[in-house]
Amino acid sequence: MAIDQWKLKFYLDSQKDYASKNFCMFLKSLDSTEIFTNERGVETIAVNEEIYLNFSNDLLDDFTSFELSNIVFHKRVTISNKNNIRITFYNSEARDSFHLSECKGANLAFNGTNIFKANFMVSGSEFENVIINSYLQVDSEMFFIGCVFKDFKVTRYQAPNIEPQFTLEFCHFENKVNFMNFVFGDKMRFKQCTFKDNVYFNNSIFKDSADFSQCEFEKTANFYGVEFKKVPNFSQTQFKGSLNVVNTNLDFDFESLKEKIKQEHRQQNTNSKKSLVHFVNDFRDSFRGFKSALIKDNNLLDASEFHRCELYCKELELDSKENKTLKDKVEKLQLWFYRKLCDHHTDLVLNLKWLVYTIALYVFLLGKIPFVYPVAIFIFCVYGCMCSFKNIWLVISSAIVFITILDTPKIILGISNLFEKDLNLWQNFITTLYVIAIGLVLFSLQKTARKNSIVPN
Repeated sequence: MAIDQWKLKFYLDSQKDYASKNFCMFLKSLDSTEIFTNERGVETIAVNEEIYLNFSNDLLDDFTSFELSNIVFHKRVTISNKNNIRITFYNSEARDSFHLSECKGANLAFNGTNIFKANFMVSGSEFENVIINSYLQVDSEMFFIGCVFKDFKVTRYQAPNIEPQFTLEFCHFENKVNFMNFVFGDKMRFKQCTFKDNVYFNNSIFKDSADFSQCEFEKTANFYGVEFKKVPNFSQTQFKGSLNVVNTNLDFDFESLKEKIKQEHRQQNTNSKKSLVHFVNDFRDSFRGFKSALIKDNNLLDASEFHRCELYCKELELDSKENKTLKDKVEKLQLWFYRKLCDHHTDLVLNLKWLVYTIALYVFLLGKIPFVYPVAIFIFCVYGCMCSFKNIWLVISSAIVFITILDTPKIILGISNLFEKDLNLWQNFITTLYVIAIGLVLFSLQKTARKNSIVPN
């Protein structure tokens, strides 16, 4: 048997003292309710019945505030109210699902320590404000579907550690939104949400995937210091205002992006027959949106990082095509080459390494400086034993380049060697290949050093 609005109405009518008209006093009056002292020595109410309150009229027009303080709900709770309502959680726990629906002009607050063992779902509601000033633990999933928020903020310095899947879909945020210092442990979705004012995710951590697809940011979208542990999805997202991604951690490489896209394809392809290329293009659109917003703000350096990710997706798109044309194959090879050479002109150190490798390999194969061979063998043996072969090829290559600079520096230019008459067929062949290779490496090096030039105007 459920606790419904008629029981609450009967209780209120029986109370002459308005001060006793609160939800906790009502729960204490029920025969099925247990009162005990928790581990903190605080009197706590244990509710053993399902609660279903549907205030579709003026049945409880004098009861608009629910103080859910030191309560343990063992069964499902459903509250619906088309009138103004205020719900405050304080040191409470729900061990079954908690559902709020069609709450108009509502206020929702979390204070103290609140624990939800099952789903916490809010749907079709309009909130004057949502305040999280507590430690909030949700062990299952937290949903806000089709809601309108005038104010959504976290007021405590130590913000919530939300470990379950956290979902806000088709929601509308009227004013500034504060999600600073959040820790999202599982998948997080802000799918098809509209942010009319500034939104702040400063210093938040997304341990799993983050889905911002089809969102609209009409003013500032601040992702300062955000850490994405996995590749985020911002496909079809519109940044109409400024975008701040300073110190945002996009620490993923080509292989992790490839695995993420394949994972999305496997998970969603049970309900649809979309090709892998479709998912690749969604992620490519995510990075393109970031890049465009940053270029608009004249932040070309940060834009180059998202351009790099966009090129990753382009390479995956070409690789996923079933019927590749010659143009596709050449373009894929080109993208692969520049990814390996300089990570699409964003990694100057990687580019310098390949410059050293190219020169050293040429000198080694050319055979014009014979004593580089014993030197290379000596370094391999000594350095390998002392440092467990860590970066050994870079050390050997650097030594060869240094010897070449001291002995015959003109070899490095390559072109002058083409006019030497004492070169055999093998030396002429590798010199021709070297001139082409060193030209590409040097061209890439100067482009990477300038960096801004990779961002299209």
